[in-house]
Amino acid sequence: MEHGEYMIDLLNEEGIVVGQKKRKDINREKDILHSVYIVLFTTKKECLLSIVPTATIYGGMLGVTSATFVRQGETSLEAATRSLRNDFGFTEVPLTFLGEKMHTFTGNIRRLSGIYYGFISALNNKDLKRFTRDSLVKEITKGGDFAPSFKTIYLEYEDKWPF
Repeated sequence: MEHGEYMIDLLNEEGIVVGQKKRKDINREKDILHSVYIVLFTTKKECLLSIVPTATIYGGMLGVTSATFVRQGETSLEAATRSLRNDFGFTEVPLTFLGEKMHTFTGNIRRLSGIYYGFISALNNKDLKRFTRDSLVKEITKGGDFAPSFKTIYLEYEDKWPF
């Protein structure tokens, strides 16, 4: 199936499915969508953050390692696994579920956000930046250039991240 041809569930404020749209037809600012956000850590407990592609709303900012919309008929874990496979070629990364909650991000963008993390031994990718807990907290505190979704999610689950 071509990119943009698959169906995405549309949600109401309570996170209940109320319809579907083709991926290419969704309105990122108006439609409430189910998304997953994945943060990977190295075995040295370094957090790997991606540089958000410039073609997106938060282009150039630092964000989660990987993220995607949950497709119609897919669980959030299946979506997270698909996202890591598509973005990095990973087929077997054990993921830990941190939680799921309705979020309103900058610009009134609303998402039912499923949050996962996992560990990998190594990844050399020029679009990823490594952070220890201390360096990440320092960067957030000084107002680093983070996508609002990452900053919200990181702070909400701050005591649950594995570093």
